[in-house]
Amino acid sequence: MRSTVIAVLCLALVGLTGNSTCLAAQKTSPTSSTPTSSAPGAKTPTSAGQFAEENEARAHCPSDTIVWVNLSSKIYHFHGNKDYGSTKSGAYVCEKDATAQGFRAAKNEKHP
Repeated sequence: MRSTVIAVLCLALVGLTGNSTCLAAQKTSPTSSTPTSSAPGAKTPTSAGQFAEENEARAHCPSDTIVWVNLSSKIYHFHGNKDYGSTKSGAYVCEKDATAQGFRAAKNEKHP
């Protein structure tokens, strides 16, 4: 949480002054606990059963289909769809957990 606050303040400072020193210090900080991800979308899991990494979701429910839920639209996408893992706000979830949390499948996709 502290590193997030520092990053926001640094970005505000850079925007006002054009100074990139603060950003360089933030990137090299060894205390940052922000998880890294290989998928292009921003991961912001908000509740239990939502994961930032696909392999975490697969470990949680190895026999269920893993879907990418768009947290803002409440719609989930299957692997192979262009939106899978790439919406601005989302998480990897087991399909059964997604439906239990009130998400629905995208209408233009078929279950794999």
